[in-house]
Amino acid sequence: MATRRIAARAEFFCINLARRPDRRARAAAQLEQFAPQTDVRFVDGVDGTEMTCAELRRACELRPHTPPYVESPALEKMLRMEGTPTIAARPDGKWDFSRRLLTRGAVGCALSHLGLWERRAQADDPHTISVVLEDDARLCTGFEPRVGRLLAALGSGSMCGGEAGEGGELAWDLCYLGRFPRPPGAGQVLGAPAADGVRHVVGSGVYGLFAYALSRRGARALLKWRHKGRSATSILPLSAQIDCALARRTASATLVAAEPPLAFGSLEQCVADSDVQLSST
Repeated sequence: MATRRIAARAEFFCINLARRPDRRARAAAQLEQFAPQTDVRFVDGVDGTEMTCAELRRACELRPHTPPYVESPALEKMLRMEGTPTIAARPDGKWDFSRRLLTRGAVGCALSHLGLWERRAQADDPHTISVVLEDDARLCTGFEPRVGRLLAALGSGSMCGGEAGEGGELAWDLCYLGRFPRPPGAGQVLGAPAADGVRHVVGSGVYGLFAYALSRRGARALLKWRHKGRSATSILPLSAQIDCALARRTASATLVAAEPPLAFGSLEQCVADSDVQLSST
Protein backbone atom coordinates (compact mmCIF):
# COMPACT_ATOMS: atom_id res chain seq x y z
CA MET A 1 0.00 0.00 0.00
CA ALA A 2 1.28 3.46 -0.87
CA THR A 3 2.14 5.76 2.01
CA ARG A 4 -0.34 8.60 2.49
CA ARG A 5 1.03 12.04 3.19
CA ILE A 6 -0.42 14.15 5.98
CA ALA A 7 -0.82 17.19 3.73
CA ALA A 8 -0.72 17.55 -0.02
CA ARG A 9 1.83 20.33 0.22
CA ALA A 10 4.11 19.16 2.98
CA GLU A 11 7.40 17.24 2.82
CA PHE A 12 8.98 15.62 5.87
CA PHE A 13 12.69 15.07 6.54
CA CYS A 14 14.60 13.52 9.42
CA ILE A 15 18.32 14.31 9.70
CA ASN A 16 20.53 11.44 10.83
CA LEU A 17 24.28 10.80 10.72
CA ALA A 18 25.22 7.66 8.81
CA ARG A 19 27.37 6.54 11.76
CA ARG A 20 24.37 6.66 14.11
CA PRO A 21 22.10 3.79 13.01
CA ASP A 22 21.00 3.49 16.64
CA ARG A 23 19.43 6.94 16.56
CA ARG A 24 17.87 6.27 13.17
CA ALA A 25 16.26 3.11 14.52
CA ARG A 26 14.85 4.99 17.53
CA ALA A 27 13.51 7.76 15.31
CA ALA A 28 11.95 5.26 12.90
CA ALA A 29 10.25 3.43 15.77
CA GLN A 30 8.86 6.69 17.12
CA LEU A 31 7.58 7.74 13.71
CA GLU A 32 5.91 4.36 13.28
CA GLN A 33 4.18 4.87 16.63
CA PHE A 34 3.13 8.53 16.35
CA ALA A 35 3.09 9.18 12.59
CA PRO A 36 2.49 5.83 10.88
CA GLN A 37 0.96 7.30 7.73
CA THR A 38 3.48 10.10 7.25
CA ASP A 39 6.07 9.79 4.51
CA VAL A 40 9.29 10.87 6.20
CA ARG A 41 12.54 10.89 4.25
CA PHE A 42 15.71 10.20 6.23
CA VAL A 43 18.53 12.52 5.14
CA ASP A 44 22.22 11.82 5.78
CA GLY A 45 23.55 14.66 7.89
CA VAL A 46 26.96 16.25 7.39
CA ASP A 47 29.38 14.72 9.89
CA GLY A 48 31.44 17.63 11.12
CA THR A 49 33.82 15.37 13.02
CA GLU A 50 35.05 14.01 9.70
CA MET A 51 35.56 17.41 8.06
CA THR A 52 39.16 18.42 7.44
CA CYS A 53 40.43 21.89 8.30
CA ALA A 54 40.42 22.70 4.58
CA GLU A 55 36.76 21.67 4.31
CA LEU A 56 35.90 23.73 7.37
CA ARG A 57 37.66 26.77 5.93
CA ARG A 58 35.72 26.42 2.68
CA ALA A 59 32.58 26.99 4.75
CA CYS A 60 33.92 30.53 5.31
CA GLU A 61 34.39 31.35 1.63
CA LEU A 62 32.03 33.63 -0.27
CA ARG A 63 30.79 31.97 -3.45
CA PRO A 64 28.89 33.51 -6.40
CA HIS A 65 25.43 32.29 -5.40
CA THR A 66 25.91 30.99 -1.86
CA PRO A 67 26.95 33.13 1.13
CA PRO A 68 29.68 31.97 3.50
CA TYR A 69 28.28 29.52 6.00
CA VAL A 70 30.61 30.32 8.89
CA GLU A 71 32.43 33.46 9.97
CA SER A 72 36.21 33.09 9.79
CA PRO A 73 36.81 34.45 13.34
CA ALA A 74 34.31 31.98 14.77
CA LEU A 75 35.99 29.09 12.97
CA GLU A 76 39.45 30.18 14.11
CA LYS A 77 38.18 30.36 17.69
CA MET A 78 36.67 26.88 17.32
CA LEU A 79 39.95 25.44 16.08
CA ARG A 80 41.90 27.10 18.91
CA MET A 81 39.55 25.75 21.57
CA GLU A 82 38.91 22.25 20.26
CA GLY A 83 38.39 19.77 23.06
CA THR A 84 36.99 22.28 25.56
CA PRO A 85 33.34 21.97 26.65
CA THR A 86 30.54 24.14 25.30
CA ILE A 87 28.19 23.38 28.17
CA ALA A 88 28.65 22.18 31.75
CA ALA A 89 26.21 20.89 34.36
CA ARG A 90 26.47 22.59 37.76
CA PRO A 91 25.80 20.88 41.11
CA ASP A 92 22.70 23.04 41.59
CA GLY A 93 21.17 21.61 38.40
CA LYS A 94 21.72 24.74 36.32
CA TRP A 95 23.91 25.01 33.24
CA ASP A 96 27.01 26.99 32.40
CA PHE A 97 27.47 27.88 28.74
CA SER A 98 30.86 28.63 27.22
CA ARG A 99 31.37 31.52 24.83
CA ARG A 100 32.74 28.88 22.50
CA LEU A 101 29.56 28.13 20.56
CA LEU A 102 30.90 26.18 17.58
CA THR A 103 32.28 22.67 17.36
CA ARG A 104 32.94 20.49 14.32
CA GLY A 105 29.66 18.78 15.13
CA ALA A 106 27.87 22.14 15.25
CA VAL A 107 29.23 23.07 11.83
CA GLY A 108 28.10 19.72 10.41
CA CYS A 109 24.68 20.13 12.02
CA ALA A 110 24.31 23.60 10.50
CA LEU A 111 25.34 22.40 7.05
CA SER A 112 22.77 19.60 7.30
CA HIS A 113 19.96 22.08 7.96
CA LEU A 114 21.23 24.62 5.44
CA GLY A 115 21.23 21.98 2.72
CA LEU A 116 17.50 21.44 3.28
CA TRP A 117 16.92 25.21 3.43
CA GLU A 118 18.62 25.67 0.08
CA ARG A 119 16.48 22.87 -1.37
CA ARG A 120 13.32 24.68 -0.21
CA ALA A 121 14.59 28.08 -1.36
CA GLN A 122 15.20 26.82 -4.90
CA ALA A 123 11.83 25.06 -5.28
CA ASP A 124 9.25 26.35 -7.77
CA ASP A 125 6.20 25.81 -5.55
CA PRO A 126 5.81 28.59 -2.94
CA HIS A 127 3.16 26.68 -0.97
CA THR A 128 4.94 23.46 -0.01
CA ILE A 129 6.02 23.38 3.63
CA SER A 130 9.17 21.52 4.65
CA VAL A 131 9.00 19.82 8.05
CA VAL A 132 12.44 19.01 9.45
CA LEU A 133 13.10 16.70 12.39
CA GLU A 134 16.36 15.76 14.03
CA ASP A 135 16.70 12.11 14.95
CA ASP A 136 16.53 12.81 18.70
CA ALA A 137 13.26 14.79 18.66
CA ARG A 138 10.59 13.34 20.94
CA LEU A 139 7.18 13.56 19.29
CA CYS A 140 4.00 14.21 21.21
CA THR A 141 1.17 11.72 21.47
CA GLY A 142 -1.17 12.35 18.55
CA PHE A 143 1.60 13.97 16.54
CA GLU A 144 0.19 12.97 13.15
CA PRO A 145 -3.27 14.58 13.40
CA ARG A 146 -1.91 17.54 15.35
CA VAL A 147 0.80 18.34 12.80
CA GLY A 148 -1.81 17.97 10.07
CA ARG A 149 -3.95 20.66 11.72
CA LEU A 150 -0.88 22.83 12.24
CA LEU A 151 0.11 22.59 8.58
CA ALA A 152 -3.43 23.51 7.56
CA ALA A 153 -3.19 26.61 9.75
CA LEU A 154 0.26 27.49 8.41
CA GLY A 155 -0.97 27.14 4.85
CA SER A 156 -4.07 29.29 5.33
CA GLY A 157 -4.31 32.78 3.87
CA SER A 158 -5.20 34.22 7.27
CA MET A 159 -1.93 33.08 8.84
CA CYS A 160 -0.21 35.95 10.69
CA GLY A 161 -3.25 38.14 10.11
CA GLY A 162 -2.86 38.72 6.40
CA GLU A 163 -3.10 37.27 2.92
CA ALA A 164 -0.35 35.34 1.25
CA GLY A 165 2.50 37.52 0.05
CA GLU A 166 3.67 38.37 -3.43
CA GLY A 167 3.70 35.37 -5.74
CA GLY A 168 1.55 33.39 -3.32
CA GLU A 169 4.29 33.16 -0.69
CA LEU A 170 3.19 32.05 2.76
CA ALA A 171 3.23 34.88 5.31
CA TRP A 172 5.69 33.37 7.80
CA ASP A 173 9.28 32.15 7.74
CA LEU A 174 9.83 29.35 10.27
CA CYS A 175 7.61 27.62 12.82
CA TYR A 176 9.13 25.86 15.80
CA LEU A 177 7.28 22.59 16.44
CA GLY A 178 9.20 22.27 19.69
CA ARG A 179 11.79 24.17 21.69
CA PHE A 180 14.08 23.70 24.65
CA PRO A 181 12.51 24.65 28.00
CA ARG A 182 13.20 28.14 29.27
CA PRO A 183 14.99 28.40 32.63
CA PRO A 184 12.91 29.71 35.56
CA GLY A 185 12.48 33.48 35.41
CA ALA A 186 13.88 33.74 31.89
CA GLY A 187 10.84 35.57 30.54
CA GLN A 188 8.22 34.90 27.91
CA VAL A 189 9.18 34.57 24.26
CA LEU A 190 5.76 33.83 22.74
CA GLY A 191 3.23 36.54 22.02
CA ALA A 192 -0.15 36.86 20.35
CA PRO A 193 -1.74 34.01 18.37
CA ALA A 194 -0.81 33.93 14.69
CA ALA A 195 -3.33 31.16 13.92
CA ASP A 196 -5.03 28.29 15.71
CA GLY A 197 -2.33 26.52 17.74
CA VAL A 198 0.40 28.93 16.58
CA ARG A 199 1.84 31.94 18.41
CA HIS A 200 4.24 34.65 17.34
CA VAL A 201 7.81 34.52 18.65
CA VAL A 202 8.41 37.96 20.14
CA GLY A 203 11.64 37.59 22.13
CA SER A 204 15.02 36.03 21.55
CA GLY A 205 15.69 32.86 23.46
CA VAL A 206 13.79 30.20 21.49
CA TYR A 207 16.44 27.54 21.05
CA GLY A 208 16.42 24.16 19.37
CA LEU A 209 15.91 23.12 15.76
CA PHE A 210 15.04 19.52 16.52
CA ALA A 211 11.58 19.97 14.97
CA TYR A 212 10.32 22.84 12.79
CA ALA A 213 8.41 23.79 9.65
CA LEU A 214 9.93 26.03 6.98
CA SER A 215 8.31 28.02 4.16
CA ARG A 216 10.00 28.88 0.87
CA ARG A 217 9.82 32.54 1.83
CA GLY A 218 11.57 31.73 5.10
CA ALA A 219 14.31 29.68 3.47
CA ARG A 220 15.06 32.50 1.05
CA ALA A 221 14.98 35.19 3.73
CA LEU A 222 17.19 33.32 6.20
CA LEU A 223 19.74 32.53 3.49
CA LYS A 224 19.61 35.97 1.84
CA TRP A 225 22.93 37.73 1.57
CA ARG A 226 24.17 41.02 0.18
CA HIS A 227 27.81 41.21 -0.87
CA LYS A 228 28.08 44.49 1.05
CA GLY A 229 26.80 42.91 4.24
CA ARG A 230 24.29 40.69 5.95
CA SER A 231 20.61 41.24 5.16
CA ALA A 232 18.15 41.92 7.97
CA THR A 233 16.86 38.35 8.11
CA SER A 234 19.89 36.29 7.07
CA ILE A 235 21.53 34.17 9.76
CA LEU A 236 24.68 33.75 7.66
CA PRO A 237 27.57 33.64 8.15
CA LEU A 238 27.26 31.74 11.42
CA SER A 239 29.24 32.75 14.47
CA ALA A 240 27.40 30.31 16.76
CA GLN A 241 25.30 27.18 16.58
CA ILE A 242 22.53 27.54 14.03
CA ASP A 243 19.65 27.67 16.53
CA CYS A 244 21.43 30.43 18.47
CA ALA A 245 21.93 32.38 15.25
CA LEU A 246 18.25 32.01 14.41
CA ALA A 247 17.20 33.21 17.87
CA ARG A 248 18.90 36.53 17.12
CA ARG A 249 16.71 37.10 14.06
CA THR A 250 13.44 37.36 15.99
CA ALA A 251 12.93 41.05 15.25
CA SER A 252 13.52 40.76 11.50
CA ALA A 253 12.14 37.33 10.57
CA THR A 254 8.55 36.13 11.03
CA LEU A 255 9.11 33.30 13.48
CA VAL A 256 6.19 31.45 15.04
CA ALA A 257 5.85 28.45 17.34
CA ALA A 258 3.37 25.66 17.89
CA GLU A 259 1.63 26.10 21.24
CA PRO A 260 1.40 23.64 22.87
CA PRO A 261 4.54 22.09 21.34
CA LEU A 262 4.36 19.03 19.11
CA ALA A 263 7.90 17.85 19.86
CA PHE A 264 10.22 18.03 22.84
CA GLY A 265 13.90 18.10 23.69
CA SER A 266 15.90 18.45 26.89
CA LEU A 267 19.41 19.72 27.58
CA GLU A 268 20.05 16.61 29.68
CA GLN A 269 19.19 14.37 26.73
CA CYS A 270 21.15 16.57 24.35
CA VAL A 271 24.29 16.51 26.48
CA ALA A 272 24.06 12.80 27.29
CA ASP A 273 24.11 11.73 23.63
CA SER A 274 25.27 14.71 21.59
CA ASP A 275 27.12 14.85 18.29
CA VAL A 276 27.22 18.66 18.57
CA GLN A 277 28.06 19.62 22.16
CA LEU A 278 31.17 18.75 24.11
CA SER A 279 29.84 18.57 27.67
CA SER A 280 31.43 18.61 31.06
CA THR A 281 29.92 17.40 34.34
